[in-house]
Amino acid sequence: MSSEKNPLNFETFWNFNLQASSISLEEEKDVIEKGYKPLIMLYDKHPSIKADVAFTGYTSIRIAEHAPEFVDVIKSGVKRRQFNLMFSAGYAHAMVSLLPYEDVRLQLERGLDIHRRIWGSNPEGYHCPEGQFDFTLPKLLTEVGVKWAETGDIIYKESPFEEYVSEEDLYRAVYATGIEGSKIPIVFSSRSRFKPVFLRILRHENVTANIKEFIRMMDELQKLNENGDLIISIGMDPELIHYMDPDKGFALDRFMTALEKVSYLKFVTFDEYLRTHKPSKTVSLKTTPSSGAGMAFDVWLKGSEKLDTLCNRAREQIHIAESIIMLAEKLGFNVSKAKTLLDQAWDHLLLSEDSDARSAASVFRREFFMFNMGTFYKGATSRSMAAYENALKALELSKEAIAAIEGKQECD
Repeated sequence: MSSEKNPLNFETFWNFNLQASSISLEEEKDVIEKGYKPLIMLYDKHPSIKADVAFTGYTSIRIAEHAPEFVDVIKSGVKRRQFNLMFSAGYAHAMVSLLPYEDVRLQLERGLDIHRRIWGSNPEGYHCPEGQFDFTLPKLLTEVGVKWAETGDIIYKESPFEEYVSEEDLYRAVYATGIEGSKIPIVFSSRSRFKPVFLRILRHENVTANIKEFIRMMDELQKLNENGDLIISIGMDPELIHYMDPDKGFALDRFMTALEKVSYLKFVTFDEYLRTHKPSKTVSLKTTPSSGAGMAFDVWLKGSEKLDTLCNRAREQIHIAESIIMLAEKLGFNVSKAKTLLDQAWDHLLLSEDSDARSAASVFRREFFMFNMGTFYKGATSRSMAAYENALKALELSKEAIAAIEGKQECD
């Protein structure tokens, strides 16, 4: 704990997403064992450093299936207040800003139900997948019980709705506005300045020099920290630790050791920070993702047109089935089986809305994974195939749901 009068808050963040395009379906267990577990074990070695850990619904299910002991490890970290559990994206790692409103609500509701069942908690914080944000999210998140959200500082820095954003503004919490008068506290991950240096450390590129550069940048920010309300947030998708870091955590260990020696740092989780530092500014954020190398939504739109068409067709058929089932129920038909099939159809459609199944086709992703192209192509193919199969299954089940109510009228 820092003894400085105005300490600089520091948070680490990990977004666990087993639908990542860097890994195939058959590699999920391997990633948990060789990526997730070694990462979390580093925090045993550095007990003063804290982390926010976010999980999608799909990831939570797969972790519970493949490695239930890992669930206990995370819960133990939460109990000793070194970790804070967050909710990420939805049931799937979906591009929520590209989905219909009702789909986003279902992504959130089903993902949260899974989170409560597996992790045993009601998460207050939400990770915006790919850092995306739009004006519907404050209302939706508030309605499902989320208290605050995290996104990348780039969408604040580049927001066309804000006249002036100072350097220190990027390291403070704000209220973000939404539709119907809604608003929600937002904290920012430090993507624009600090993350590029952090990635060079993870890639083992001149580790000593880049650690020194990271600390020099913190020294400069600390000069602006007059009220002790600034926070640096650094982290990424832990799946990449397994592939990106050639020494499997050694560079990250060195980085964490160096951080512990910086006298003015105060290690916190986002929820701890927000309890002490309430937002004082209300802003309107740019409707865009904060990742994607400046390519905005093109990363997830170009190359996935066929998949999106299939998802749209399945969604249309689901809505048709919903209307028919509702009418049949009013007419006295037995629709219990039809409703079960329809619920399964929604389940498959939500999974098909996975963002990584779409980004697999983008130039950005291919360049991002140049360090291991074999890994990328194998994982991207697997994720895209799974999304197509889920969309097709959703279409089939919605048709079966309609057929299930035929000839099943109840007689009194």
